[in-house]
Parts: sequence; structure tokens; C-alpha cells
Amino acid sequence: MAENVFGKSKPKGDKEIMKGTIFRRLLTIVFLCLAAQIGVCAEDRAGEGELIRNMKTRMAEEGILFLREMESGIAGIDPTSGTLTIRDWNGKTTGTIRLSDCLDPVYECSGLLDCTDAADNGWAAVFSLDELSDHPMLALCRLSPDGQCLWSTIFEQQPQWGWTMLACDQAGGVFLVHVRDGSSRKSVLRYFSSDGTMQWKKTLSFEVLVYSPFALESMQGNEVRLLGTAVSVSKGIYEAVELQLTSGADVISAAAWDFGRVTHDYAARLQLDRLNHTVDLYYVKDQGKGSNQAGISLEALETCDVPAFSLEDADASVQ
Repeated sequence: MAENVFGKSKPKGDKEIMKGTIFRRLLTIVFLCLAAQIGVCAEDRAGEGELIRNMKTRMAEEGILFLREMESGIAGIDPTSGTLTIRDWNGKTTGTIRLSDCLDPVYECSGLLDCTDAADNGWAAVFSLDELSDHPMLALCRLSPDGQCLWSTIFEQQPQWGWTMLACDQAGGVFLVHVRDGSSRKSVLRYFSSDGTMQWKKTLSFEVLVYSPFALESMQGNEVRLLGTAVSVSKGIYEAVELQLTSGADVISAAAWDFGRVTHDYAARLQLDRLNHTVDLYYVKDQGKGSNQAGISLEALETCDVPAFSLEDADASVQ
């Protein structure tokens, strides 16, 4: 029975019944299409994950080390030929750069820390040098599409171990992020112009929290997004944090997600899927009880307030 405007019921007509039937059928079709689309997206994402794993496996079997994912493919060091080798997702080699052309021979290359695509179809790469010595160094190199080193710069690696990541903007500039101290309470952000001149260096820290940067991704124009975790076990704070920054060192947006309801694994990490531009949190499940790794999409977590942070000029001790 349908309710009229006066609150009294009246029998449904044939046309009204037909309209209701058609509406229900259309609604069913929409839901089925949405469900199918979700299934396709999940399949696509799983397939792309398998593609990445297979590519890495093949390259590792060939002896290519320190594999790093980019949006356009995978980069790694071939120690036999002494080259940085880059392949696209079809397995085709798109770049072969001799390490001797971009690294001073007085240093020993200890590995590839990160490699990223540049707007001109070239790349930016950061290498660790003399890592087992008392004075480990970082070498940032800007590489052209034909495999030439356009410029490079070398500075101290502090501390010896820590997350290091790169992103390029559309103007040819390069962002570099590196953990600053052994306690992981500070990170250094540097920005280099297209000619290799360092424009600024800033120290990023979160108030009384241990901050671990895990991923840096290029956005539109001169912007990047930085993804990390801010944690305090004593205070019970477990947050994933995203900052969007410009080449002028401005923070234009910030967001945070609470993963404390999912896990208290203080070493939980964020992983960026560069093909899908999605982020997952990986953590150890049931620690000490046959523990295994679990993962959850950042979008599945509840949002929360962004913890207090500062982005200030780095002091003189930072080279």
C-alpha cells in the first residue's frame, strides 16, 4: 500500500507497480556492476603486485641487487657490469648508467638507496658510499634519459643506517628525505633545483614521537607527499601521517590515521604501491605467538588528529 499526502492509504495502480519493479531491477543491476567493478579492481591490484614480485625475482636471479620500485619500472645495481640498470614493467631495459660516470672512484659504492622517475623521462638516484667506514656518505645523482649524469652531490650520511627516499617535481627539482638521528626523532628534508643547487634543508620532527618516514611520492606541479609513522609506546600513540609539501618547503596539507586499534607494533611500516598510488600498513600480528605479517589499507583505518610537528631550518651540524 502507498501512503498519499493526506496520510490515508490507497491501492497501487499498475503503472506505479511497474515503476517500482523497474526501479528495483535497475538498483540490482547497479549493485551488481559495483560489485563486479570492485572485484576487477582487487584482481587488477593483486595482478600488479604479482607483476612486481615476478620482475624483482627475475632481476635478482640475474644478480641485480638493491632493487627499487618506481612508477615506470624497477632499478637495481648490476655489480658485474658496474651499472645502474633500469627496466620497465615489460622487462625491457630502459636505462644503463655506468656507476663510474656518476660516482667518484675514491668512494666505494655500497648500494642503491632509492631511484625515482624524473619529468624529462630521466631519473634521480641516491647511493650509499663507504657504508662500512667511519664516515659513510650519500651521493645524489640526476640522470638524463640517455644515461648521462647531469649533476651529482655528495654529503655525510647521518646516521649510518636510516630510511632514505627521493621524489622529483615537474620543474626538474629533486626532494631528498633521510632519517637524521639514531633515535628516529628527526628527519632531514632537502630540495635541489634542476641544476643541482640545494635550495633548502629542513629538519622535520614530531613532538615527543618517534617518526619514521617510509615513502615519498611525486604529485602534480611542484608538490610531493611524504608518508610515515609517528609513535609513542608510553603514550599509546600509533599514527600513520601524510604531509604534502611544495618545493618552497611549505606544508599545504596534513592527514593522520590511527592504527593503534589494529596493532601496537611500534615498528609497523607503510608501503606505497607506486602502480596504484595506494598505501598499506604492514605489521607483525600476534607477536611472540607464531607471529606473522599482516597488512591493511591506509584507507581502512580511522582518521585522527595530526600530531604536533615542526619543519625548521636544519642546524649547522647537518651538511
